Amino acid sequence: MSNELLPLELRLKKFADTEKDKFPDRNANYWTHYDALIEFLRTKIYPHINAGLACKSKSPGLYTEHGESHFDEVVRYAGYLLEDESSIAPYDLFLLLSAIRLHDAGNIDGRELHEKRVFAIL
Repeated sequence: MSNELLPLELRLKKFADTEKDKFPDRNANYWTHYDALIEFLRTKIYPHINAGLACKSKSPGLYTEHGESHFDEVVRYAGYLLEDESSIAPYDLFLLLSAIRLHDAGNIDGRELHEKRVFAIL
């Protein structure tokens, strides 16, 4: 999958450069934090989620694709919902994008309680 930035990610990058006063810690670079998170997820977690779903889920069955493209699609569709530049505050955008990137990552250890396993990944 491409590491090309999606529109919401471009907006966060711009906010991190131009609106530092709208983040809780003005000295932190929230784009750098987000970029490090997705780099970690892309290299260590996303490539293994589908295998984790297949072999570690307690109930057998077919699971939808949960690789990197799944997370990119959720970011893309969230961008469609938030097309208006003023519709979300900079820090809220950081939280939203981080949550999207993490929301199904716990599937790496199977489907059951995947939403709670994200804390171990963090």
